[in-house]
Amino acid sequence: MNDEKIAARVLARLKVMFPSFASQMNNDSEMMMLAIDEWATGLQGLSTDAIKHGLEAVRRSGATFPPSLPEFVALCKQGSAPYHRDFLPAPEVEPVDPVKREKMMGLLRDALNGKLVH
Repeated sequence: MNDEKIAARVLARLKVMFPSFASQMNNDSEMMMLAIDEWATGLQGLSTDAIKHGLEAVRRSGATFPPSLPEFVALCKQGSAPYHRDFLPAPEVEPVDPVKREKMMGLLRDALNGKLVH
C-alpha cells in the first residue's frame, strides 16, 4: 500500500475515534489533502504493525482529541509490547468501612447531580 493510502486510512480511523476532529477535517478538502500528504511523509519507514500499535495506543489512551503527527509516530515507535505491561499495576487500597463508603458514595452522587455539599 502506498504512503498516501496508509496516511488516509490512519486519518480516517482518527476521524472515527474523534468525531469533532472529523467535522473539522470534512469541511475543508484542501486541508484534508494537505494532512494526508504530511502524514504520508511522517509515517514513512513505519511498519504496518507499528502503525496498528499506534492506533491501538490512541484508542486506549482515553484522549479526547487526536494526537499530532509527532505524538502518533512516538506511539507507533513504542513497540508492540502486550498492553497489560503498558500500565502501572493497581495501587494497594485499604478496605473502607461499608457505612463510610455509603456516605462517601452519597456525597459523590450529590456532587454529580449538582447538589452542592457544604
